[in-house]
Formats: sequence, C-alpha cells, structure tokens
Amino acid sequence: SHDIAEVERLADHLVLLRQGRVVAAGPMQELQADPTLPIARMPEAGVTLPAVVAGREDAYGLTLLRLDGGNLLVPGDLGPQGTARRARIAASDVSLARNPPEGSTILNALPARIVAAERHDDVQMMAVVALGEEGRGARLLARVTRKSWDALGLSPGQPVYAQVKGVALVQETM
Repeated sequence: SHDIAEVERLADHLVLLRQGRVVAAGPMQELQADPTLPIARMPEAGVTLPAVVAGREDAYGLTLLRLDGGNLLVPGDLGPQGTARRARIAASDVSLARNPPEGSTILNALPARIVAAERHDDVQMMAVVALGEEGRGARLLARVTRKSWDALGLSPGQPVYAQVKGVALVQETM
C-alpha cells in the first residue's frame, strides 16, 4: 500500500520497494526511523511505536502512555491501565533541546541521545534520537532547521531532550 495510515494500522513489518526492487525490509519502527530511507523524506515522516496505558491524570483529562525509554502524556481517555496502543509521532512534532526545558506548554520532554542525522534538504536536518538517558529506548525522528542544528552544535552521540509537541493514536483495526 502507498497509504501510510493504512500501513501503520495493519503492519508490523515493512518491505520498501522502488521500481520493483527491495530497498529495505524489517520491523516498521526501525525502517520509519532510518533517515537514509525514502520513508523518512516524506512530508508526513514519523514513527509508530507500541505503547501501553500506564495511568491517568483525570483532573486534566490526560492518559499516561509508557513506551520503550519514556512516558508520554496524551489528551483523552485511552482505555484502562494495561491497554496496548500504537502511538504515532511525526518528525515535525519533535524538537530538540540541549537542556531540560523549563516554562513550556509542551508536556512531553524526554531525555534522549542523537544516534544519527542526515541532511534532509537545503534548510532542514533529520535527526534520529533514541529515548532514555543512555539512548537505548525507542527511536524518534526529529525534523529541525539546519540553523537550529548548527546554533545548538548538535551531532550524533549527544544527549538531548526530545520535546514531543503532538502524539496521534493509530486507528485500531476492527
């Protein structure tokens, strides 16, 4: 399928083809987080990660989702504790900070480590960050301007904070 929403809803494993030839094959979240593949160059690039409902903040209408390497607060009631979900995080919804953010409306700022980076085009970089202090958790894509990349002196291996501005839930199949 060419419909990424359909693929994310149905697949765990991808085979990427170009002109009838296999470009890459493997687990969906690994291929989605590979900045060298065409899927990461799409405007809607992002990763789809398995998550589990870990709790609620009823006073604010938020659900805590646990994923490999961190937790995310997401609006809405996403089911009882232990419910498995798929969370989609777009590369355009992830910003990077060198220090723990303060005074921001972004609720999700997760410690991470830059594990790879590719120039996306003349003005943007595509970074891959692995969640967790040691960078051993789930991988996210972050599309940032080259100006910001250079101004912060970012490079692979550096610890950062991945600020997740938005999380979408993948529609469950019936």
